[in-house]
Amino acid sequence: MKKIISAILCFGMLLASVAGTNTVVAADDVMEATVWEDFSRTNVGEKPKSAQVRLVEKEATVVMAENRGAIGGVNSARVSYTSLRGYHNITGDQGFWFVLSKSRSLQNVTEIMCYVKLPISKVDNEGHNWGKSGMGIVLYLGDNLYVQPQKGAKASYMAKDSSTWNTVETEGLYFDFPTGFEGYVKWELKDFSSDTLKDDIHNHQVNEVLLQFSNMGGQCGDGYVNAIYGVTKAANGTRVRLNGENVARFLATGATDADIAPQSKLLDLAMKAEVLQDFSEYPTGYDLLSNGLMSLEHKKDITATLVESVGGVLKSPSIELASKTMGGFHDSDPFYDVKYPAYTRIDNMKAFLFYIKCAKPHPQRPTDCAVRFNLHTEKNGEEKWTLLGNSTVKAMQKGTGVWKSYIGSGDGNGIVYLPADFEGYVMVNINDMLTDPIADDLEGRNLISSTFQFQAVGGDCGNGYIGPIYMVTDMENKNNKLITFNDCEVYSLGTDSYATENDLRNIGPKIGYSYDEFPISNLEEYVSVSHVTQNSAVVSWSAVEKAKKYRVDLYRDEIDEKLSYLCVDSRLSEECELKFENLEKGTRYYVAVVALDENDSDVGIFQHQRFLTGKEGTELSDAANITQEHSAKGSKFSSLIMTGSILLTVILAVTTVVLILVDKRKRGEKK
Repeated sequence: MKKIISAILCFGMLLASVAGTNTVVAADDVMEATVWEDFSRTNVGEKPKSAQVRLVEKEATVVMAENRGAIGGVNSARVSYTSLRGYHNITGDQGFWFVLSKSRSLQNVTEIMCYVKLPISKVDNEGHNWGKSGMGIVLYLGDNLYVQPQKGAKASYMAKDSSTWNTVETEGLYFDFPTGFEGYVKWELKDFSSDTLKDDIHNHQVNEVLLQFSNMGGQCGDGYVNAIYGVTKAANGTRVRLNGENVARFLATGATDADIAPQSKLLDLAMKAEVLQDFSEYPTGYDLLSNGLMSLEHKKDITATLVESVGGVLKSPSIELASKTMGGFHDSDPFYDVKYPAYTRIDNMKAFLFYIKCAKPHPQRPTDCAVRFNLHTEKNGEEKWTLLGNSTVKAMQKGTGVWKSYIGSGDGNGIVYLPADFEGYVMVNINDMLTDPIADDLEGRNLISSTFQFQAVGGDCGNGYIGPIYMVTDMENKNNKLITFNDCEVYSLGTDSYATENDLRNIGPKIGYSYDEFPISNLEEYVSVSHVTQNSAVVSWSAVEKAKKYRVDLYRDEIDEKLSYLCVDSRLSEECELKFENLEKGTRYYVAVVALDENDSDVGIFQHQRFLTGKEGTELSDAANITQEHSAKGSKFSSLIMTGSILLTVILAVTTVVLILVDKRKRGEKK
């Protein structure tokens, strides 16, 4: 009986404690590797000697260039042909043999890794862009022994602006990667073999590494090899211990945990994202339509070329849409279909994020502009076109640093009307894309393209622009103004630059600007409002430990938008009371109080309060006028769990007492 009672009480206490427990995520595995080739033997701008690089074809060239970002790399080898060549174009063994500075033992090696930048994709005679760049690898082990990945082997790759390893499978020697890919590629050594290899590959040494490319030269441009590594401990994380160092470094930047410690709070709060399309591998002036990276419907005189970045944290080229005549929802309704590289997987997509700069408003709608967009995807041979429908997006206009919600037009087409001359970010949760939804079926899904439509482009309205396109992979309990691509650098979407501690400071709302929500509260206490009249009210609150001052923000309902609150005042106070005057009669106001330390960082946010000023000739009772309401998003579920846990604990305690009484009664009856 005692064991049963003890188990019940322990179970109740466990449930009560769950609500206050945070999940601890284990640190990712750390790779261990040695730099086999850093290309330091030849100076930048010079051609390496034949003892360092052997060229299979006469027209191939190699010139040393600056380091592109490979950890442990010194220079990079820029490899090229004078005309378009590669194994997609010419059958043969064309490629580049990189002779290592010394033979490298394979005894403890598990993977071979390279940092490369591949040429951009070739366009075939029918105008199709393949959307992929290929590469093959062969190892020379000496004594005329060559090994290569066998059919079914897999290669993993992680782009330079990413923290995710993806996998592709080979049909033989060659592997296809997204067009223009730049970053790390690795192959498992166990997949390398040949008919002449009669023993364990780990008994051998590597003397040379051959890299072959699917297309290079001509319109495809050059490729780069930045460093070659031997991996002795495999891992799919973002860090590596290099050349026997005890300290782990990030593959993306070479930074250590100590280096990024000052911005650890920024990293904890930042959304994680991946680049879907940013055209960073293409030059400005590149014609996307003629090269198959875009398609156009319903209008013939549009041009789509790459220009300098109009926005986006990574500062990559933007698409400029230009036309001599105006077109849009009200005129010819052109579709601008932007293609994604092959193997663009969206298994982990939580939100779709892109940057646009709209043209001037259409004459028929001079007060706003509009955009419509979709996700064209494929899975198991079935294609889908997923649209917003009548759902909601968030948009951050350049220069405001504030997300606002906008509802689809209501006709099911997913048209979103934005302020006139809008420029900035648009973000939509994948769960909110309601037409042909894919949120519950993302695993194994490939992204093909996104079609954009605008209210107006061309003519007197001017040009429109599409900037970089991203997917957010982690946004729960994150600051949606901060974003990281590689787990060690953080950008601010509000400023399109590196984030700083200032981005975490609570600098307050902009007076005259409307907001979708109030600061998320982390205190249980409510602000008090008293002495409410037709045009004034007194706001008071309790003192907060470590607070040096308080910011008091006053909002009222935005008349034109159901989801917005207009900031009408924001003040700092060292006292715990403040009086607002010159308020409007018969108006509902909302007040939020944020406790700040000496650095203007918040140390506590009260539950916001609302009140209604009186109308002409009315007398107000403070108690009747003030309405409390819970606004802390994310806390409702925890509160529900806590309340349920407490209730369950009480029930269990009562049950325990009843069981004890029943047990005593039974014992008495037995006696």
